[in-house]
Amino acid sequence: MVVGPDSSRRNRLVLVAILAIGAGVILTPQVYSAVTGPDGTVAVVELSGTIDEPTAQFVEAQLRDARHNDSIKGVVLDVESGGGLPGQSERIYAAVERTSERMPVIATVDTLGASGAYLSMVPADEIYVAPSAQAIGSVGVTGAAPRPLSPSAGDTGPNKGGLHPDEAREDREVLAELFVESVLTQRGDEIELNRTEISRAKIYLGTEAVDNGFADKLGFVDDAIADVADRAGLDTYAVETHEMEQQGSLLGSLPIGDADSDAVVTVRTDDGLDRQLVLAVAPQFLDRAVGDDVEIVSHSGTTATADERRRPAGERASDTGGDAE
Repeated sequence: MVVGPDSSRRNRLVLVAILAIGAGVILTPQVYSAVTGPDGTVAVVELSGTIDEPTAQFVEAQLRDARHNDSIKGVVLDVESGGGLPGQSERIYAAVERTSERMPVIATVDTLGASGAYLSMVPADEIYVAPSAQAIGSVGVTGAAPRPLSPSAGDTGPNKGGLHPDEAREDREVLAELFVESVLTQRGDEIELNRTEISRAKIYLGTEAVDNGFADKLGFVDDAIADVADRAGLDTYAVETHEMEQQGSLLGSLPIGDADSDAVVTVRTDDGLDRQLVLAVAPQFLDRAVGDDVEIVSHSGTTATADERRRPAGERASDTGGDAE
């Protein structure tokens, strides 16, 4: 059959139409993605350094924003901390718990997730740790044996200058029990240790933590991001990282007390003033929390400098005659 001009034109139109349809099949996903953007966002919130008031405020604010931002569908809590103040650790604990009720939350630890930092992250849906993570756990608080009270004419009541030593010990034990109870509430079904073993406040390597249930999986931040996105049902997603500003010593955010006051832990400075605190810090990381330029009244009630704190506990006890614990 002879193909005339009109037939050729029709054939060309059909060919163009077929090519257009084929191109549409290939390009449609790209156009869809470009028009609609990601299905949602995974927020990575950093928890690093010593846990003090600014740290708690930062993490609380980021998690609050995540809960009220419709585009954020899940959170990764990126932890790198040896602990800090018990009260501020509990605040982060509560914020993580509230957030995990609204969306997937996974905590990750590359190196340190101990003491108050561990308490902060236990409400997460899962905890991922690097195989070589150095410190996971340390469930408890640290403090010194309190000094006896002495009469003071300036005190309006017998306990105004400080707690009786027995009361101070009891308070420390209450804090420790609250810590253990919180861990058991969140991870009692996963941890394969009994309450007494948990209370010993041991720290574990990453692989050990997965074996005993202190953590769930070996993994890193990218693994957690991908798993959070999967839990949230996101095929495509954006990632927002919220990093903390560098902070100074823990002591910079603490109140200054009278040099004659009594506390579970007392830090003496060159100006003669004492700063009082009970710490939820793994003992191995006290120097990071309070710095090298301060002296801490140790568990034995003796004063230990930064250099002495780095020495083995047995050597310190033999020098001072105190309790090495």
